[in-house]
Amino acid sequence: EGKGFCRTCHGFDGKGLGSDIERGSLRGPLPRNFTDKEWQAARTDGELFWILKNGSNGTAMAPFIPLVLTEEEAWNVISYVRSFARP
Repeated sequence: EGKGFCRTCHGFDGKGLGSDIERGSLRGPLPRNFTDKEWQAARTDGELFWILKNGSNGTAMAPFIPLVLTEEEAWNVISYVRSFARP
């Protein structure tokens, strides 16, 4: 929530489908499910930072650094994303 508007696509619960997105309305893969512990374990913080800076090819994930987020804010977003994997 906030500057990065992540919740729009990743949902309030981080499960990857925002409440305002109709199933079948997106082309390509659905937004990432941040509660997936296997995905969380397979990705480094550096990879997540790279995605925030460069976007994710083949998906609707656009680059956010520096257009929307500062680098410091991006690290805060990564910490927030990591919180979805905690019990």
